[in-house]
Amino acid sequence: MANLIELTRQAFAPDGPLAAARRAQGRAFRPDPVQLAYAERVAMALDVQVDSGQHGAVTALEAETGVGKSLGYLVPLLLRTALVQRKGLVSTFTLQLQQQLLDEDTQYASEVCHTLLGVRPKIAKRMGLRNFLSPTRVEALAEALHAKHRLTPDIKDILDALFVHAKQGGDMREWISAYGQLPPTIDEGEICLLPTSPEEESERYRAHLADAIDADVLVVTHALLMTSALRWNTVLSPKDNSEGGFDAAVIDEADRLSDAAALSAQRRVNSMMLQRAARFLSHLGAPDPSDSLLKEIATWRRDMDALYGTVVSRGGAGISRLGHEEYIVLSDPRHAAVMMQARGAAVTMAAALKEGYVAAQRRGAAEDDLRYIRDIAAELRDFVAGCEDASDFRVPMLSWSPVREWPAFALVGLRPGRLSARLWRSSEVAPPFIRSMVMTSATLDAPGDGEATFSELRTALGLIPGYSNFQAELSDRFRPRKFGRLSFVLADRRVPNPSSSGASEADLESDGDGGSSHPQWLAYVAAGIKMAAESGGRVLALTNSFRDTSALGALLESAGSKAIVHQPGMKLGDMIPTFVADENAVWISPTAWEGLNLPGTINHLVITRLPFPYFEPARRLALLDSMMARGYSLAKARGVIYGIAQKEARRRLRQGIGRAIRAESDSATVWILDPRFPLPDSITRDPRQRIANTGTVFAPFVSAIPDRFRTGLGDTYSASAIFPLTIPDDVQEVFLPKEEDLFSSISE
Repeated sequence: MANLIELTRQAFAPDGPLAAARRAQGRAFRPDPVQLAYAERVAMALDVQVDSGQHGAVTALEAETGVGKSLGYLVPLLLRTALVQRKGLVSTFTLQLQQQLLDEDTQYASEVCHTLLGVRPKIAKRMGLRNFLSPTRVEALAEALHAKHRLTPDIKDILDALFVHAKQGGDMREWISAYGQLPPTIDEGEICLLPTSPEEESERYRAHLADAIDADVLVVTHALLMTSALRWNTVLSPKDNSEGGFDAAVIDEADRLSDAAALSAQRRVNSMMLQRAARFLSHLGAPDPSDSLLKEIATWRRDMDALYGTVVSRGGAGISRLGHEEYIVLSDPRHAAVMMQARGAAVTMAAALKEGYVAAQRRGAAEDDLRYIRDIAAELRDFVAGCEDASDFRVPMLSWSPVREWPAFALVGLRPGRLSARLWRSSEVAPPFIRSMVMTSATLDAPGDGEATFSELRTALGLIPGYSNFQAELSDRFRPRKFGRLSFVLADRRVPNPSSSGASEADLESDGDGGSSHPQWLAYVAAGIKMAAESGGRVLALTNSFRDTSALGALLESAGSKAIVHQPGMKLGDMIPTFVADENAVWISPTAWEGLNLPGTINHLVITRLPFPYFEPARRLALLDSMMARGYSLAKARGVIYGIAQKEARRRLRQGIGRAIRAESDSATVWILDPRFPLPDSITRDPRQRIANTGTVFAPFVSAIPDRFRTGLGDTYSASAIFPLTIPDDVQEVFLPKEEDLFSSISE
């Protein structure tokens, strides 16, 4: 058999098939030794020998922007699948990167494979049924909310936009990627396709599934990959493969795999979902189990209403309110009796669902039609298992929505590594689902953490010594020798904290929740965006919420400046042509931190604030409860959560800065207008400036700037300018700094 490493070298040769394929499309190709070294390492990792009984081999390869990562892994992956004639897999977190791979990079890699081996692998995207929207169900939900006087104007606007999106063939992941998560009032399970959805609505999914089954290489999202792992890898198992798994896989944006695992491990089954399952059973010809289930649901709701009323009457001890919902953590010893009651109800309802499933199956119901019943029963059994073995893996909870008032069984995943490990773990009876895989990203760990060993990544993903086959000797980091040029403008230390409450360091885990921002800080940022625009060229401003995005757009409009303002209901991709068409465009968006690839386009990148993540309320509460049960004080537990949030913020900041330089010739100015971001020593140690730094808590954020812009001859961070504050405390309008003020700051 041909040698994969040697074929990879041939592919990337100066006059090799990759160069020919790109030049045939009018695209340049310049051999890069760093890209070749990365591609060779991918080939070595995918070619690792995995003996019977061994876990799948896992290699971590970080490749900063400019290395040429996508082609660097696609070429050896496609060559490997063609050589061994077994299926390959690519998984991404963002849909933008997935679409980029499908639109362009996979075509080049396929052409290389055809030139070297005479075969052109078939590549297809794979999505789950729940990802497809049903216009009929969107419409039905709007009508149901209207009948109960719960259809607020905001929810109506979202449902109207969802209906149009669904009619145009859009799917759930596209919606979430463009607009963010759905509000608590709208559950994905209420608007997605069902096996019983109308034929015309299901046609797209059936065609999609047939195409994916026939493919040699599947391109999936982390969400689907982890959903499959939760079901012991049954969703994505290749149908034509006796071993049931994949030979090789590349997990791009691998730093987000643990996030997808945590979300997939969560479970929520509310009364409305159970009522729908009961009606579905009746439709499938199982009326007796359906009636039994409806009676159990009614009893459960009465019991939970009584429980809720009792707890509230006693002062609400044990109920935690986070976001739009209220929770009871059942692993709390105070709620042992409640947990047993909830467990008993879930056992009874799961039994009724199983009885209905068997009855409908005997009446000839198709297996696809029964999937919804099976899935709801499985989620209830998961809840029961969580009650019987409450641990840090999944914490059982009850939740109430003040909007819907329906109680829900819930599980919150806290150790996502236990789920992601199912991808590579082998057992006595089964080989690993994926024989060899590469974990790759521009930022695998938070910048500055675990750089030698990928310790943070390994901990998050469950790559534990003795329980994994981690290839430490092959794992490495790849950085471009020279790629792009950045200069920096940093915030004036007199600017207030972005949070209107002036949140302390321990409270920073809430920065990403879209709460209100300080009006003076907002006005200062609007002034910075306007100054960047007046300097010439396109401006991309990255925010941390739609609330800030809208406020900044309004401030710019009041100052006479135009901007493309990303509002809920607008797709990220739909705004790109407008931005690219105007060489002086200003674009403000909260969702463009990752996956946006616009080489030669962005002249100014404005980082409005440090991108602390939004902690899903149930997970935040479960983390606090879990740590305090182990003896942590509340302050220490909150500190741990802050540490998690800070690492994610640093990783996301590095990704955001990467939007500015996507090609070797790119040059941009990065404006970081959060006063918490560290200033260089050249400023803080200058006695003329008399400016103090932000302290040790925020010092690690400087590592988000790539090393080549902080050290040696390429150090431009030390020459950062300060954007001066000229906005009074009593903000009525935007007071813009004068241009000479900025340039006098730069000259100093």
